Amino acid sequence: MLLVGRLLDGAGLGEVRMRRCGFRLGTGRVWRAGADGRVRGIGVERCGNGRCCPVCGPAQGAVRAAEVGAGTWRWMTGGPGRSAVFVSVAASHRSTDRLEVLHDQLLTARSAVMASDSGAWRAFRRRFGVADLAWRVEHNIGPAGPHVGLHLVLLTTRWWTAGDAQQAEAWLVVRLRAELEVAGFTGRLSAEHGVDVRPVDDPAGVGKYLAKWGIGAELASTGDKAGRNGVNVALTAVPQLLAAELGRADPYGRRYRHDPDHRRLVDGWADYVRLAADDRRRWYRGFARLRDLVPELAGVDRPAERIAVCVAALPEELRPARYADAEDDDDQADADAPLLTVTTEAWRAARRRWFRPAEVPTHWHRRRVRWLDGAHGPPVPLELAVSWIAEDDGLDVAAHALAELAGCSVTVAPEGWAVG
Repeated sequence: MLLVGRLLDGAGLGEVRMRRCGFRLGTGRVWRAGADGRVRGIGVERCGNGRCCPVCGPAQGAVRAAEVGAGTWRWMTGGPGRSAVFVSVAASHRSTDRLEVLHDQLLTARSAVMASDSGAWRAFRRRFGVADLAWRVEHNIGPAGPHVGLHLVLLTTRWWTAGDAQQAEAWLVVRLRAELEVAGFTGRLSAEHGVDVRPVDDPAGVGKYLAKWGIGAELASTGDKAGRNGVNVALTAVPQLLAAELGRADPYGRRYRHDPDHRRLVDGWADYVRLAADDRRRWYRGFARLRDLVPELAGVDRPAERIAVCVAALPEELRPARYADAEDDDDQADADAPLLTVTTEAWRAARRRWFRPAEVPTHWHRRRVRWLDGAHGPPVPLELAVSWIAEDDGLDVAAHALAELAGCSVTVAPEGWAVG
């Protein structure tokens, strides 16, 4: 996020919350004991900008990916003849095009063609059995300039023949091209160059389809390219790419001025952030029937839990790798659970003694030996040690143990324990 701050400064974007996303609130520490018995460290600032923040974007995208994947699976296996169709729309673009103009033209055309009160669109849905759809817009940058694309998943009540796919593709080309021209677009859009329709007509092949296209990941941007693929780079991935290439170097330094590829990424990302901040239109829409398709989501609001529910809806062979110890940074989780709060001064004092074994109370050493099964290894991070004590013996024991280490006192408050 250090690089994000420098990118924002160089672009003259001023003080925006995204520059501090992922930073801790202050230098103290806070733990919360959840209803499931797990103890979570909290107090991390989140900007909530899912469009372009490299911290919040993937977090939001992971939820959307899980929802779209689970919804597609449940639909296709929920009745005879059901199918899904993947549609990609990518109009031509030039190096002189402006990102905000291409974005406005594509979203304007999509809204006109797929308006809920459009008789032509309703007729299209009836003709081809489209029961529901999800869509998202994506933004890339490459040698040919900025590129804006549209991805859709159509849930259909019947399998499409080759003729159905060709006719649907032709209808979309004609309608979208007409509306793009009205919006001022002068480029090219055709079935060969711009609209791709791929139906899935075999429910047994859903797994292969999901793996090949990554429906949820494609719609939610979690599949965005984090590196150069020879053509385009997803604008959401630019900070990651630049961080890998530059480290702590200035993104607006000499390399920025003299490397055209680098300059294109830096300037393109700045344009993208301005667009994301200014545009109030929707960039994503999930399935309207998601609650019916995955009823287990009712009453589930926490992102981590929604992902877990959606993953559980998929068969074992389609589930992604599971990380049981993944950190949950949802500060709203278990809001009524007790807290252990440590002030900045107390935490600094505890850390100073933690790295001086001779000053650490004996019971801490005994615990460490038990945690590591008697093995010798690198020091356990203090944050992790406090969490383990809290999980083993409770937040109150962890509070007094930490206070002993820091040489300070524990105060009992209605919300829990405070060390300071």
